[in-house]
Amino acid sequence: MKKSKSLALALTLLSDTTSFAQSFSAEISAIKETGLYKILLPAQLRAASAQNFDFLRLNDTANLEQPYLIMDASDRQFATYQSIEILDQKIYADSLSRYIINRPLELTSSLILKLANTEIDKEISIYGSDNKEDWFGLIENQRLNINASSSPLIEKSVSLPLSNYAYLKIEIDNRTSAPIDLKEFGFYTNQYIPSALLPLQEISWELKELTEEKITRINFSSLDVHQIDALAFEINNAYYLRPASLLEKREQETKKGREIYEEVLYRFNLSASSQNYFTFTHLALAEFHIDIENADNPPLEIANIHFYQKPKYLVAYLEAGKSYHVDIDLSRKRPQYDLGNFISDKLHSLKDAEIISMNALKSEANLEAKADVEDSFFQSKLFMWLAILIGGLLISYIAFGLLKDMGKE
Repeated sequence: MKKSKSLALALTLLSDTTSFAQSFSAEISAIKETGLYKILLPAQLRAASAQNFDFLRLNDTANLEQPYLIMDASDRQFATYQSIEILDQKIYADSLSRYIINRPLELTSSLILKLANTEIDKEISIYGSDNKEDWFGLIENQRLNINASSSPLIEKSVSLPLSNYAYLKIEIDNRTSAPIDLKEFGFYTNQYIPSALLPLQEISWELKELTEEKITRINFSSLDVHQIDALAFEINNAYYLRPASLLEKREQETKKGREIYEEVLYRFNLSASSQNYFTFTHLALAEFHIDIENADNPPLEIANIHFYQKPKYLVAYLEAGKSYHVDIDLSRKRPQYDLGNFISDKLHSLKDAEIISMNALKSEANLEAKADVEDSFFQSKLFMWLAILIGGLLISYIAFGLLKDMGKE
């Protein structure tokens, strides 16, 4: 019993030390406009989560949990909707409805009409002008083909021929039916999450020549485990073709005990006729090495080695004026949010925010656990007997000293 309680205290203290390295908080830049944002996750934050984003939470100023979605860079397309100002409108119930709008430079292909739910078909004509006086035809008597929807609003798209007019005039024919309730005009512009890989600066390397084995060994190390999606060599030699292997030291249990061995994870060739750029899948390491087989050739002159990660983004709906932060706790489970059901290819605008500061934190849960164990220890029989023993030894020491002094007198 005594050993188990002492061991529990030691393990709790060790756990607290570990949580200090793994618990993490990151502040997000100021939000000036409400909307959907994408936030690039830095390599340090990804490493703190052990590449598992189930441990991550997004919280607002009041420390309330906010839904989020993690997306990788897969050239996923989003469309940003923008409304267009109506400069003038006139509705004649027995003839036509006329609207004049600005034509934004970004409006190149399709004009969006948002109107109240209806089943009335209409014909539309569109004209262009640079001065709002001289109008030139773009579309004439095109049928809208309006179908009733389960939503209060219907969205219709009208394809426009390529033009650069500053203004558009839209006329909707009312001669055969009542006017429709047109709420606004707008357009979509496409936006992409970039797929370009990002440099990974956190990995250092050191080169060592193993002369007898005719091998150049490059040792790589970092403070944390990082996802490595690609690496590239800068080599100054003119003619070369060398086989290389990426290896990691691992441990295994054998009949003789624990044994350390090297496992080859990837093999590739360094060649003067290629860019020496290599991609990997599921490679997340803190320490590893690459062996280059030189045979009877002189070692390669390696000027630099670059590492890359595929970017990952946190997508969330953020409100203007609120502060947000991300924290990581490795004891959490995967969250369940509704947000993922609403991210589609044509509905959402993604603004940009960024991580501006990152800090390692102690977990409150671990601190409470530590306090509980400490309290239980100081209230235990073990502590009571230790106190009695120490007290007895102290009294004996004092009494022995007094008797010794009395003997001298």
